[in-house]
Amino acid sequence: MKFILLFLSIIILSLSTQAQQVKQEEIAQKVARKISDSLQLTKQQFTGIYNHTLDLQNRKIQAWQQFQNRDSLRIELQRIENGRDSLYKMVLNKFQFDTYLKKKHILISAI
Repeated sequence: MKFILLFLSIIILSLSTQAQQVKQEEIAQKVARKISDSLQLTKQQFTGIYNHTLDLQNRKIQAWQQFQNRDSLRIELQRIENGRDSLYKMVLNKFQFDTYLKKKHILISAI
């Protein structure tokens, strides 16, 4: 009986982890598509933005799991998010990056 419960627990955790990864991939795909549509990215640029966004999403999930204190979590999530622009800058050309920053500023100002 204990073996069955342990086995079921492992399966549930495994499915939960897989579902979480799928969600992160969907978010990264959506962000990359939106940026691609807006900035006319090449396939290589799209892949770079997708990979960086997926990495950021995964790092945020790790932060949620690691930090119990709300203030520590907020600080860590902000630190992760602050790295987004420098990652995107490596992928985008100057015109695209400047346009990205302008659109980001407009979006943030609207909040």
